[in-house]
Amino acid sequence: MSQWQKGAPVSDEMLVAWLDNQLDERQHRQVEKMLKDDPELSERLAELDRASVDFSAAFAPLLEEAPTARLQQKFSAAVARAEASQPHGVSRRALIAATVSALALGVVGGLKGRRLFDNDDGWRDTVAQYMALYTHQSFEDVDPGPEAMQQQLASVSSHLDLPLSVSALTLAGSEFKGARMLRYDDKSIAQIVWDDPHSGPLALCITASLRPAEGGLAQEKRRGMNVVYWQRQRHSFMLIGHKPAGALLAVAKALSASV
Repeated sequence: MSQWQKGAPVSDEMLVAWLDNQLDERQHRQVEKMLKDDPELSERLAELDRASVDFSAAFAPLLEEAPTARLQQKFSAAVARAEASQPHGVSRRALIAATVSALALGVVGGLKGRRLFDNDDGWRDTVAQYMALYTHQSFEDVDPGPEAMQQQLASVSSHLDLPLSVSALTLAGSEFKGARMLRYDDKSIAQIVWDDPHSGPLALCITASLRPAEGGLAQEKRRGMNVVYWQRQRHSFMLIGHKPAGALLAVAKALSASV
């Protein structure tokens, strides 16, 4: 990392170094103060942090159900459209779209996320990063039946050492789309996903707590989505989606009472 003097413009390289905790203590404090005072700089940092999302983990729940032949056609079409509309280069948005299609085909390797478990809320921001990529269309070809739902929940329950039942995780008005174990930075996180016909994908995510404790329901917004989170001794829970805050809280209350 090259030397940087106080008051000098903050480069993307410096911001990435700040995200990865590669600055010395003095530089870290200086950049932190500038981020607090400069909204545009904070937005640049957010963009860089969003770019670190683990795409392969985000779309892992879709891989088993993915119709490969159809997705191959969609991928080829997406690349063709990107090349036609961007004769002098492909946009970042087009690249993301192509990456998502490629992941479903299993042709792109995993990209590592950053700082997931540095603190108790770091994992929630990483979950929000990949949830922001989900749309109705992400799950249009995913339709696990009752038997698959039971099997997936049993597998997740075993990994978490936490009882999970089909009845407790059947949400009125939302369609179950899958339950999987993901892995980031050597930590396991469960993802249970539904698709709400009005507000889109909704996920309950569960991971082992850094510090076992009891914590009541709390609300926040991350990446433009509403979040309710809570803790039950050895497990931390997070419900996230575009559902209105009040409606999401009602779902969280029901889930926290039954899970």
